[in-house]
Amino acid sequence: MAVDSLWVMDHFFQILMIGPPEHEMLEGYSALAYAAGVTRTITLGTLVTGVTYRHPGLLLKTVTTLDVLSGGRAWLGIGAAWNEEEHRGLGVPYPGTSERFERFERFERLERLERLERLEETLQIAARMWAGDDSPFEGEHYRLQRPLNSPAALSRPHPPILLGPVMIGAPTAAEWVHPDDVQLIQNAPSSLSPTSNPGPRSCPLKPRW
Repeated sequence: MAVDSLWVMDHFFQILMIGPPEHEMLEGYSALAYAAGVTRTITLGTLVTGVTYRHPGLLLKTVTTLDVLSGGRAWLGIGAAWNEEEHRGLGVPYPGTSERFERFERFERLERLERLERLEETLQIAARMWAGDDSPFEGEHYRLQRPLNSPAALSRPHPPILLGPVMIGAPTAAEWVHPDDVQLIQNAPSSLSPTSNPGPRSCPLKPRW
Protein backbone atom coordinates (compact mmCIF):
# COMPACT_ATOMS: atom_id res chain seq x y z
CA MET A 1 0.00 0.00 0.00
CA ALA A 2 1.36 3.40 -0.97
CA VAL A 3 1.79 5.99 1.77
CA ASP A 4 1.72 9.68 0.92
CA SER A 5 1.75 11.31 4.37
CA LEU A 6 2.85 10.66 7.94
CA TRP A 7 1.06 12.29 10.88
CA VAL A 8 2.12 11.99 14.52
CA MET A 9 0.42 13.13 17.69
CA ASP A 10 2.04 16.09 19.38
CA HIS A 11 1.72 15.25 23.04
CA PHE A 12 4.24 14.93 25.85
CA PHE A 13 2.31 12.26 27.78
CA GLN A 14 0.33 9.39 26.30
CA ILE A 15 -3.31 10.44 25.95
CA LEU A 16 -5.95 8.64 28.00
CA MET A 17 -7.94 7.54 24.94
CA ILE A 18 -5.04 5.21 24.12
CA GLY A 19 -3.38 4.41 27.43
CA PRO A 20 -2.09 5.74 30.76
CA PRO A 21 0.27 8.76 30.76
CA GLU A 22 3.23 6.47 31.56
CA HIS A 23 3.02 4.75 28.17
CA GLU A 24 5.58 5.80 25.58
CA MET A 25 5.18 9.10 23.72
CA LEU A 26 7.91 10.50 21.48
CA GLU A 27 8.26 14.25 20.97
CA GLY A 28 6.48 15.00 17.70
CA TYR A 29 8.90 17.16 15.76
CA SER A 30 11.92 15.05 16.65
CA ALA A 31 10.05 12.02 15.33
CA LEU A 32 9.15 13.88 12.12
CA ALA A 33 12.75 15.02 11.63
CA TYR A 34 13.86 11.38 11.81
CA ALA A 35 11.14 10.41 9.33
CA ALA A 36 12.25 13.18 6.97
CA GLY A 37 15.74 11.68 6.91
CA VAL A 38 14.60 8.18 5.94
CA THR A 39 11.90 9.10 3.40
CA ARG A 40 11.86 11.06 0.16
CA THR A 41 8.31 11.92 -0.89
CA ILE A 42 5.76 11.67 1.94
CA THR A 43 4.43 14.82 3.58
CA LEU A 44 4.98 15.23 7.30
CA GLY A 45 2.92 16.85 10.05
CA THR A 46 1.47 16.72 13.55
CA LEU A 47 -2.17 15.91 14.19
CA VAL A 48 -2.12 18.46 15.82
CA THR A 49 0.24 20.70 17.82
CA GLY A 50 -1.37 22.39 20.81
CA VAL A 51 -0.75 26.12 20.52
CA THR A 52 0.29 26.33 24.17
CA TYR A 53 3.08 23.73 23.94
CA ARG A 54 5.67 26.00 22.30
CA HIS A 55 6.18 29.71 21.90
CA PRO A 56 4.93 30.69 18.42
CA GLY A 57 8.30 32.00 17.20
CA LEU A 58 10.02 28.73 18.13
CA LEU A 59 7.19 26.64 16.72
CA LEU A 60 7.32 28.41 13.36
CA LYS A 61 11.11 28.10 13.28
CA THR A 62 10.79 24.37 14.00
CA VAL A 63 8.23 23.76 11.25
CA THR A 64 10.28 25.84 8.81
CA THR A 65 13.39 23.80 9.63
CA LEU A 66 11.47 20.58 9.02
CA ASP A 67 10.24 21.97 5.71
CA VAL A 68 13.75 22.93 4.59
CA LEU A 69 15.42 19.68 5.63
CA SER A 70 12.65 17.54 4.11
CA GLY A 71 12.70 19.38 0.79
CA GLY A 72 9.38 21.14 1.26
CA ARG A 73 7.27 18.36 2.78
CA ALA A 74 6.17 19.87 6.12
CA TRP A 75 2.68 20.79 7.28
CA LEU A 76 1.77 22.91 10.29
CA GLY A 77 -0.92 21.02 12.19
CA ILE A 78 -2.21 23.25 14.99
CA GLY A 79 -5.09 23.50 17.44
CA ALA A 80 -6.04 25.23 20.68
CA ALA A 81 -4.69 22.47 23.03
CA TRP A 82 -6.62 20.60 25.69
CA ASN A 83 -4.45 18.25 27.77
CA GLU A 84 -3.92 20.08 31.05
CA GLU A 85 -2.24 17.10 32.75
CA GLU A 86 0.84 17.11 30.52
CA HIS A 87 1.14 20.88 30.80
CA ARG A 88 1.18 20.71 34.58
CA GLY A 89 3.40 17.64 34.59
CA LEU A 90 6.23 19.26 32.61
CA GLY A 91 5.75 22.79 33.89
CA VAL A 92 4.34 24.19 30.64
CA PRO A 93 1.99 27.13 31.40
CA TYR A 94 -1.67 26.32 30.79
CA PRO A 95 -3.82 29.41 30.17
CA GLY A 96 -6.43 30.17 32.79
CA THR A 97 -8.82 33.01 33.36
CA SER A 98 -8.27 36.67 32.59
CA GLU A 99 -10.04 39.79 33.80
CA ARG A 100 -11.55 40.69 30.48
CA PHE A 101 -13.54 37.43 30.39
CA GLU A 102 -15.16 37.88 33.80
CA ARG A 103 -18.55 38.45 32.15
CA PHE A 104 -18.67 34.77 31.17
CA GLU A 105 -20.03 32.34 33.73
CA ARG A 106 -18.11 29.13 33.16
CA PHE A 107 -14.40 28.68 33.86
CA GLU A 108 -14.04 26.23 30.95
CA ARG A 109 -15.32 28.91 28.60
CA LEU A 110 -12.71 31.37 29.86
CA GLU A 111 -9.85 28.94 29.35
CA ARG A 112 -11.04 28.01 25.87
CA LEU A 113 -11.35 31.62 24.74
CA GLU A 114 -7.84 32.48 25.87
CA ARG A 115 -6.41 29.46 24.05
CA LEU A 116 -8.32 30.44 20.91
CA GLU A 117 -6.87 33.94 21.16
CA ARG A 118 -3.40 32.43 21.37
CA LEU A 119 -4.16 30.28 18.34
CA GLU A 120 -5.27 33.29 16.35
CA GLU A 121 -2.13 35.24 17.28
CA THR A 122 0.06 32.27 16.38
CA LEU A 123 -1.49 32.12 12.90
CA GLN A 124 -0.90 35.85 12.51
CA ILE A 125 2.74 35.37 13.51
CA ALA A 126 3.00 32.49 11.04
CA ALA A 127 1.73 34.73 8.25
CA ARG A 128 4.37 37.32 9.07
CA MET A 129 7.31 34.98 9.49
CA TRP A 130 6.53 32.99 6.34
CA ALA A 131 6.12 36.21 4.37
CA GLY A 132 9.58 37.37 5.45
CA ASP A 133 8.19 40.18 7.63
CA ASP A 134 10.42 40.52 10.70
CA SER A 135 8.80 43.69 12.03
CA PRO A 136 7.78 43.63 15.73
CA PHE A 137 4.59 41.78 16.63
CA GLU A 138 2.55 43.10 19.56
CA GLY A 139 -0.36 40.88 20.54
CA GLU A 140 -2.40 40.36 23.66
CA HIS A 141 -0.46 37.20 24.59
CA TYR A 142 2.71 37.24 22.47
CA ARG A 143 5.27 39.95 21.77
CA LEU A 144 8.07 39.29 19.30
CA GLN A 145 10.66 42.02 18.84
CA ARG A 146 12.05 40.60 15.60
CA PRO A 147 10.38 37.44 14.23
CA LEU A 148 13.21 36.66 11.82
CA ASN A 149 12.90 33.34 9.99
CA SER A 150 15.96 32.43 7.95
CA PRO A 151 16.29 30.27 5.95
CA ALA A 152 12.80 30.61 4.56
CA ALA A 153 10.50 27.63 4.11
CA LEU A 154 10.76 25.85 0.75
CA SER A 155 6.98 25.37 0.45
CA ARG A 156 5.28 28.24 -1.36
CA PRO A 157 3.69 30.42 -0.32
CA HIS A 158 4.27 28.63 2.99
CA PRO A 159 3.88 25.15 4.51
CA PRO A 160 0.19 24.15 4.35
CA ILE A 161 -1.81 24.31 7.56
CA LEU A 162 -4.10 21.74 9.17
CA LEU A 163 -6.34 23.40 11.76
CA GLY A 164 -7.69 21.36 14.64
CA PRO A 165 -11.46 21.00 15.20
CA VAL A 166 -11.62 23.09 18.39
CA MET A 167 -11.16 26.19 16.26
CA ILE A 168 -14.10 25.59 13.97
CA GLY A 169 -17.08 27.75 14.83
CA ALA A 170 -15.19 29.70 17.50
CA PRO A 171 -15.69 33.47 17.52
CA THR A 172 -12.08 34.25 16.65
CA ALA A 173 -12.11 31.77 13.76
CA ALA A 174 -15.11 33.42 12.15
CA GLU A 175 -13.36 36.77 12.22
CA TRP A 176 -10.40 35.97 10.00
CA VAL A 177 -9.92 32.29 9.10
CA HIS A 178 -11.61 31.45 5.78
CA PRO A 179 -12.25 28.05 4.17
CA ASP A 180 -9.63 28.64 1.48
CA ASP A 181 -6.91 29.61 3.96
CA VAL A 182 -6.36 26.29 5.69
CA GLN A 183 -7.40 22.64 5.72
CA LEU A 184 -9.88 21.94 8.52
CA ILE A 185 -10.48 18.77 10.50
CA GLN A 186 -14.27 18.68 10.47
CA ASN A 187 -14.58 16.29 13.41
CA ALA A 188 -12.21 14.50 15.74
CA PRO A 189 -8.86 13.34 14.32
CA SER A 190 -10.41 9.91 13.79
CA SER A 191 -12.23 11.43 10.82
CA LEU A 192 -8.96 11.02 8.94
CA SER A 193 -8.68 7.40 7.92
CA PRO A 194 -5.24 5.72 7.93
CA THR A 195 -5.10 6.04 4.15
CA SER A 196 -6.50 9.56 3.82
CA ASN A 197 -4.48 12.70 3.27
CA PRO A 198 -5.67 16.23 4.12
CA GLY A 199 -4.39 17.22 0.68
CA PRO A 200 -1.14 18.34 -0.92
CA ARG A 201 -2.34 21.82 -1.81
CA SER A 202 -0.84 24.97 -0.32
CA CYS A 203 -3.30 27.19 1.52
CA PRO A 204 -2.39 30.91 1.61
CA LEU A 205 -2.95 32.79 4.83
CA LYS A 206 -4.96 36.00 4.81
CA PRO A 207 -3.85 37.74 8.01
CA ARG A 208 -5.92 40.61 9.41
CA TRP A 209 -4.00 42.73 11.84
